[in-house]
Amino acid sequence: MTLGLLLCSVVMSDHVASTPFGRIDSPRDGDVIGRRWLDVRGWALDSSGTVREVLIEIDGREVTTARQYLPRMDVNAAYPAIPGARTSGWLARVDLARIDDSRVKVTAIAVTREAQRVELDVVEVELSRTTRPRGRSEHGQPKRPTSIAVYTAIFGGYDE
Repeated sequence: MTLGLLLCSVVMSDHVASTPFGRIDSPRDGDVIGRRWLDVRGWALDSSGTVREVLIEIDGREVTTARQYLPRMDVNAAYPAIPGARTSGWLARVDLARIDDSRVKVTAIAVTREAQRVELDVVEVELSRTTRPRGRSEHGQPKRPTSIAVYTAIFGGYDE
């Protein structure tokens, strides 16, 4: 009985160490995103340290590659024996301008040095279109530069 438990433990430990693992820290499942850009942050490791690359998918479509090797002292504290844990962080910026859906699935995919693709984590977020583009009024018209608005307020008019 003891030998069987020991063997199972070793096999499970080997499986966990050889497969990339990690997660998406932000956004969180159910977050409402009201901006054009979505910053996706997280971390990824495998037994040899950091993975070759982290890809971000929106609804199953690859949209960008994350910037890697960002400091993650929390991951290093949790996995001190794995090389690269200290720099296992990643960040990706996703342009949401061409996405029409109101809810999307954000997936982080780790790519190993052997080109194996492993899903790290999936979160579902809601896209809110209530925000307006920078530099536009609530009616969609371009805003006047601040200097013109101040001139108008002080001197009572401005011919365009």
